[in-house]
Amino acid sequence: MTVSGGSASLTVLAKGAVAFYNASYTCTVGCDDTGGGGGSSGSTVSATFDEYAPTSSGTSVYVVGSIPALGGWDTSKAVRLSSTGYPVWSGEVGVPVGTSFTYKYIKRDASGNVTWESDANRSATAAATAVSLENSWNVADADATDVTFSESATTDWGTNVYVVGSLPSLGSWNAADAIPLSSAAYPVWRKLVIAPRSTSFTYKYVERDASGNVTWESGTNRSYTTGGSSGYTTSDTWK
Repeated sequence: MTVSGGSASLTVLAKGAVAFYNASYTCTVGCDDTGGGGGSSGSTVSATFDEYAPTSSGTSVYVVGSIPALGGWDTSKAVRLSSTGYPVWSGEVGVPVGTSFTYKYIKRDASGNVTWESDANRSATAAATAVSLENSWNVADADATDVTFSESATTDWGTNVYVVGSLPSLGSWNAADAIPLSSAAYPVWRKLVIAPRSTSFTYKYVERDASGNVTWESGTNRSYTTGGSSGYTTSDTWK
């Protein structure tokens, strides 16, 4: 059988079967020895990357690093992450078991321009079981904490609530980069946001309707200060 362009055609008789074996197969992205997704294959293990990174429209987040599975520091081979859980970007990569590696996240806009994280390279080691790496754009792991923004706001159908503020993880006051809150507990809107420890910042909530029109809440900016631990929560009401 000949494979052309990544595809092959064949006929299997009734109650028959076909098996594939490729001795040169190398697992690179979220796979086991059979090429499927999942945990350890004996030679590789799944590494899940979760990066908290607000972005402008048209910009995507990638992970790149020192091993071939992460592109060997070549940004053209970086692994694109999924924005399904935005502002958390996630992806699974198969990395060699017992291997220590360094990595960073990058942003690529619609024109192909690449922006690197400004912090030092991150590091990790793939043990014998799946590894999960949770990071935040331009925030060293030891310096990060979390704040759950909780806002009570009654809205019209099709209108959603966002939080925006002075931190990069809150969009740096750019309403286009504001963080969407979840309406799962409506009329309370919530979202966990990564923030630096022991840091004071200001923020506000905005509403965006189905047409994209933005309405800011009235009054002065809200303020908050994180400490040295984790698990902070605000309790606000639209004003």
